[in-house]
Amino acid sequence: MNVGVGVNRRDSSMRTVLFCIALLLVLFHSNAFAEDAWTYITEIEGQEIGNASSLATEPDGSIWMVSGYSVVYRYFQNSWSIDLDHFIDISPRKVTVTPNGIVWFMCRSGILVKYDGNNWTRYNYSTPTVIFRDIGVDAQENVWLATANAGLLKFNGNDWIQFTYQTGLARNSITNISVNRNGEIWVMYESLYDIDKPTHVN
Repeated sequence: MNVGVGVNRRDSSMRTVLFCIALLLVLFHSNAFAEDAWTYITEIEGQEIGNASSLATEPDGSIWMVSGYSVVYRYFQNSWSIDLDHFIDISPRKVTVTPNGIVWFMCRSGILVKYDGNNWTRYNYSTPTVIFRDIGVDAQENVWLATANAGLLKFNGNDWIQFTYQTGLARNSITNISVNRNGEIWVMYESLYDIDKPTHVN
């Protein structure tokens, strides 16, 4: 009986060793494949990208990218191109795509640019000193903007609605914004050490 038990233990140990070896081989192969699958892009049409500050994808798979140099790139039909026509006198910072495929570009100088697949439209916020920092869209196609000095802005394509410290925000300087699937708007501030108000707005 003792001999049988010893054999079973050796068989079990051998199976464990073989399983571990097989697992290591699988992990190595997966890692090697993953490395081979990545393509590193540092320049497009001879222009260095630098830091990519924003990236968004359309429903058809097209990709829009804004670089740290405020240059707009598009990946469409398996090739990259640079948009040299629609952002000549403004500085695009972020890009996002609505559920219906409308592309919105946030520009630091209080300007929004919309692309609907055919037409480009520019919208100016009424106060030119407002600095946009981040952009998000909700299921109703409203555009939400985090600002450095004017709280939170909501734009429905025609009208602007402003949310500030006086209407419930913790402060008027917002760094980032995110819209979740439930329609909640989450905002992030630089510092809240001396503030007790909630850090999100429904």
